[in-house]
Amino acid sequence: MEKVTLIGSSAFRYCSKLESVYLNVSSVPTLSLYVFSNTPLSSSAMLGRFGSIYVPSSLYNSFSTKANWSVYKERLVKYDFVNNQII
Repeated sequence: MEKVTLIGSSAFRYCSKLESVYLNVSSVPTLSLYVFSNTPLSSSAMLGRFGSIYVPSSLYNSFSTKANWSVYKERLVKYDFVNNQII
């Protein structure tokens, strides 16, 4: 597993086809500003249709409260990366 420590500013900005993100990480990476700006992940109109951020279940609470990630709390989904399934 690669170690992601930072998702840089505007990394996915204007990626209009970005529907989901899977983060198989061992710690919560720093999320810069505008990473998901102008993507389906930033649109509340898309909530429930697609636009989930799948994170390890063991880190869900940390993602939910960490700066900049907490904005996407409604999009966070607990995921089991060993068995490839939603928890």
